[in-house]
Amino acid sequence: MTQHRPAVGDVVHYVAHGTDTCSAAIITAVPEWLSKGQEPMDGCVNGTANVWEVNLVAFHPDGMGMNFPQCVRYDPTGPVATWHLHGQASQDQPPRGVSPF
Repeated sequence: MTQHRPAVGDVVHYVAHGTDTCSAAIITAVPEWLSKGQEPMDGCVNGTANVWEVNLVAFHPDGMGMNFPQCVRYDPTGPVATWHLHGQASQDQPPRGVSPF
């Protein structure tokens, strides 16, 4: 469950089609309403029952950035074509160690 309302500029994780791994992404828009055709919440205010959709740009390890102007749904379990906060999905890698020196 997301602890805060997503906002433009938030850094999140996106799970890309065909990879099942997380990529860094930046939220570019948070629509007011949930998209039509997404049962059972279609047409509801974005965030209803913790269902969030955002537009985002995902940055893949090969350096390519992909713009997703359509709504991408929040899902903390990390299925393909969803976004989540760092540390919520099983695909998330542990943070890299930082030397204290």
